[in-house]
Amino acid sequence: MMNKRRKTAWLVICLVAFGASFGTFWLAETFLLKDGSARELTIENGLQNVNIDDTDYLVVKVENHTAENLYKLELYSSSTEWDLEVAENKSGFGGGSQEDYRKTPSSKELTGEKFEITHTLTISSDIYSKALQRTVTLREKEENKDKIPSFFLSLFIGGATFAILAVSQLREPKTRGEAATLLIENNLENARVRDVEILANIMKMGEFTVPEIKKRVGTSKATAYRTVNELVDVGLVKETEKEKTPNSVRGKPSKVYRYIGPES
Repeated sequence: MMNKRRKTAWLVICLVAFGASFGTFWLAETFLLKDGSARELTIENGLQNVNIDDTDYLVVKVENHTAENLYKLELYSSSTEWDLEVAENKSGFGGGSQEDYRKTPSSKELTGEKFEITHTLTISSDIYSKALQRTVTLREKEENKDKIPSFFLSLFIGGATFAILAVSQLREPKTRGEAATLLIENNLENARVRDVEILANIMKMGEFTVPEIKKRVGTSKATAYRTVNELVDVGLVKETEKEKTPNSVRGKPSKVYRYIGPES
């Protein structure tokens, strides 16, 4: 019975620690440490322009990373608008209609003060191919720099919770051992395991009522009364003048006892 109870207690401790760790990680990711957010990217004009959160950038360099199946775009921010030109569409799309496109600046123009490198964008080959033919809109989730700190924070909280509960659980055998020693020293050698458990709980509670001991230990009212009376007789427990009213409205007030220990 005791071994089963201890196994259950350790299982509950592990579940509570895991819940504290997971809850901390979720709260940190959702509310506290999350500084990243989704941004909207629009690639248009045949990969000549990129709009990021309503800010326009000019694509001035494209690097093909074939091994990784990616394209790297270097984006520059312009302080002035470039003139739009109308050119005849000779690519075969649209049956010879005309389209507007943004004029790409020359390398000489980029050396001026109009342009300042601001972003580097990496896209997949599939997105690159689509962007050459039409406008592509993406929602890119920015990296959350706090993922590692939030992970370690949740690990710390979970570990601390486990440690506190484990110490409390490991103290139980020590308290029971002290209770058993006190019973023997006071000539109660015939005490049963239930009596040891009752005294161990009394030592932790300090002041108590018989119904409280009955509920904590899970024993009968008669057993709880018998053990408490024996402890009063040997001087380990003292009956006080106080009474405690139970939560139930119909219940009668119970006498309050106090653990005074072997030296009193």
